Amino acid sequence: ASGMLTPPAATARGVAVKEWLEANGLLERRTERLIGLVCDETMALHSGPTGHPERPARIQEILRQLEASGLVKACYEVPSREATTEELKRCHADSFVDKVLHFEAISKKKGKAYSFPFGPDTYVNEHTPRCARLAAGSLLNLVDACLDASSPVRSGMAVVRPPGHHATADKAMGFCLFNNVGVAARHAQEKHGLKKVAIIDWDVHHGNGTSDLFVDDPSVLFFSMHRWDNHGFFPGTGLLEEAGHKTARGFTVNVPLDKGYGDFDV
Repeated sequence: ASGMLTPPAATARGVAVKEWLEANGLLERRTERLIGLVCDETMALHSGPTGHPERPARIQEILRQLEASGLVKACYEVPSREATTEELKRCHADSFVDKVLHFEAISKKKGKAYSFPFGPDTYVNEHTPRCARLAAGSLLNLVDACLDASSPVRSGMAVVRPPGHHATADKAMGFCLFNNVGVAARHAQEKHGLKKVAIIDWDVHHGNGTSDLFVDDPSVLFFSMHRWDNHGFFPGTGLLEEAGHKTARGFTVNVPLDKGYGDFDV
C-alpha cells in the first residue's frame, strides 16, 4: 500500500540497531525514556498524484524502519496534536494561514482528489489543512515535552508531513505549507521564554523559507548546509554571503556545496 520497499541496506541497518539496543538494555520497559518520538499516521492522508516525491509512503517507510530497528519502543511516545491558528500566525501572515486552511472547504466543494493552488509542485487535498496543522502542532508538543521540567524527555524526533522549510511567511512552495520549525522556534520563545534558538537545517535543499523568516532576527540563529550548484539546484538560494540583515548579520550561516560533496568537503 505504501508504494515503497525497504532497501536491503536499510533492513540490515535496522537489524544491527535493534541488536545494539537489546545488548545495552535500552528496549527494557522503564519509566524514564529521555528521547521523545511524535508522529501521527493521519498525516498520510495528505496525498497528491501518484509518484509525487512528497507522498504518504515517506512517513510510512520512516515509521516502518524505526519500528523494525526497535527505536519506536526505545523512545518515549509524545502525543500528536493540531497547531492552533494563533500558533501558526506567529510566523505566517494572517491571510496566508486562512488561505491554506480554507482549501479544505474548497476541495470538498469541487470534488477533486487534489489540486495545485500554490504552484506546480505543492499540492493540497481535502485532508491537507488538518495534516498541516498536525505537522506543526506535533512538533510543538515535542518542544513542550523537552522544555517541561517534569517531563523525562530532553530531546526527540518529530516524524511529520507536509514538510516546512521552504514555506515563507506568506508563500507555500517546495511541497511545504507551514514552516513547522519556524512555528516551533517562536513557540519555544513565546511559551517557554527562550531568548535564543538555533535551527540546524540538515537537508540537501536550502531552507529558504526558514532563512527568510529569521533573516532580520538576531534571537534565532539559522544554519543550513545544502547543495547549491551555482544557483542550479532548487531553490537556488543559500549563498555564503547571505548572512542576515542589520543587527541579525552573522545569525544566518549558509554552507553551499556542489553535487558530489562528501564528508571531506563538509
